[in-house]
Amino acid sequence: MRRLALGPATRGPSPESGFMLVGVVLFVVVLTILGLSLFGLSGFEAQFLRASNRRAESYYAAASGIERARFVMIANRPKSEVRTLANLPPGVTYSVAKQGATYATADSNAVVNWAASGAAGQIWIRATANIQGELTTLQQRFAPGLGDAIYERLFTLSGPEGLVVRHNDVVPQDHLGDRWGQTELNGIVRTTAPIRDELGNVVPLVGGFFRNPQYWVLESEPVVETPDLISYWAEHWADADSPPSVSSSGDVNFTSSYAGGAPGSPRFFKSTGSAQNGWSLENPNARPDITVQGTVIWMFEKGVQFKGWLEVHGQGSNPLLVMVARPRDSTAIHPYRTGISFENGLDQEGDTPESSDDNSPRCPMILVSDGRIEILHDEGDPGYNEPGEVLHLSVFARNAELMGPVDSPIDPWLRFQHSDDSNHDDPGGVVYELVQRGLLPNTFGGTSKLLEPIAGTWIEIPN
Repeated sequence: MRRLALGPATRGPSPESGFMLVGVVLFVVVLTILGLSLFGLSGFEAQFLRASNRRAESYYAAASGIERARFVMIANRPKSEVRTLANLPPGVTYSVAKQGATYATADSNAVVNWAASGAAGQIWIRATANIQGELTTLQQRFAPGLGDAIYERLFTLSGPEGLVVRHNDVVPQDHLGDRWGQTELNGIVRTTAPIRDELGNVVPLVGGFFRNPQYWVLESEPVVETPDLISYWAEHWADADSPPSVSSSGDVNFTSSYAGGAPGSPRFFKSTGSAQNGWSLENPNARPDITVQGTVIWMFEKGVQFKGWLEVHGQGSNPLLVMVARPRDSTAIHPYRTGISFENGLDQEGDTPESSDDNSPRCPMILVSDGRIEILHDEGDPGYNEPGEVLHLSVFARNAELMGPVDSPIDPWLRFQHSDDSNHDDPGGVVYELVQRGLLPNTFGGTSKLLEPIAGTWIEIPN
């Protein structure tokens, strides 16, 4: 009898094994389709993002073309210069400015008629930009007008801090006393805020510092023009000369080879850097003098400080001293961004009857900064009790702070004045000539000019 070997039982193919294979294949196919879809979607999003960026760049480029055209006209240049392709911002291919009632009939060549008003005076500005084939054309209408007579005021202050007139020293030392009684301001003061003391209290009209009703006017406005020193620096800084050296006694003489120019033809000087305790110039002397011959404009890259009692003298005919300063960097000791600092008073000597002790002509002064200007009599420093008087002063800044000398038997004063009938501001006057030639900040060739946007006229024109 033969025996059969027993082995493992064999089975036929399972009907489920083919289903598993089909499932795996379908899963792989789905993943492939999903991956290809995501890849295609990411490519579409990249294209969409690039197109969106081009549209945004084109829009902002066209807007820059409108702003550039606006600047050309405010600078009192012919409207035809707006179309000069070589001077257009990057990406801008076309720009035009017109003045008139309708775009089709408006003039596009002459300078702006700043006295025109209504529909006939409106300015049309249109600019087109092309960024990688993406075209944008924008249009805006503006109303022309004349700005402020900045340099016919005593103070023009644009910042929210306005004008501070100290009642007492912030850190009293040897001499207390009411500084309001030793401070007198005569002229127009335009600020965005009420005049306050060192504690933030509003200075009263009665019992505060002295004012002469013949000259005193306080103008509180919600918006005051801001000093534009960036444009001024771009125009004048490169060609300015180095100033004369400061003498061992602290004197600076703009005379002889350093003399200024005739009215309307100033000579520019510049003090650079911040090596002197953060200032472009720090004068530590007790009684420094500045002597000015002709018209001098002195620019400071990082501000200027005179720690002693400063006297300014004129020499020859028509002297004028203009000091223009960018602010010093703020520090823990000097938290305010101060452009011009007279720590112990400012005095203008001259041969007019008012308290003169020499035979030199009085030198009018203009002080400009896009930071703070301070004129103080700081206790504990030399000169805190000296008088100070400037009979033609104009201050244009973000904000200003004043503090008169200590009350004493000799009755010293801090007295600043800008009368509304000053001959320096009249045609032919030394300040008038600078303004008309656009040689002071924010003048642009004559009284400052404005182009105010007309509400609802900013549109995008289909290409």
